[in-house]
Amino acid sequence: MLKIVILIIFLLLPISIFSDVTIINKDDISYKLFIEKENSAEHTAIGAKTKAVASQSDCKILIKKNKNFIKAVDEDIILIKDGKLSKKNKEDKKEEDKKDKDKKYKDKDKNKENSNKENSNKENSNKENSNKENSNKK
Repeated sequence: MLKIVILIIFLLLPISIFSDVTIINKDDISYKLFIEKENSAEHTAIGAKTKAVASQSDCKILIKKNKNFIKAVDEDIILIKDGKLSKKNKEDKKEEDKKDKDKKYKDKDKNKENSNKENSNKENSNKENSNKENSNKK
């Protein structure tokens, strides 16, 4: 059984080596796209202000409306802005990833802080209620 599991892992390992081509639509409208790969092609769409994975290999992406196209390879980030396709450079990607990571940590800290405030408010409220009860007993 262990041999089968190890064999499956080794067979699937090369698949994880390929990185995705990502498309980010910055426009307020959606677009119909045609994505052409080495041995296949697909018709798809991307909504306004959304992000989608285009392919796990080299491909050509075409906006059907205006016939604007671009070639993409592994890890490329393709931007759609004003109906035009462009590639995002690697430094911008690294910087954006860092910002996203920082934002997640800040959001996590805010949630923790808010939770602590709520707990503190509850404790204070309980203390006030307890003090009122004690003063009423006297």
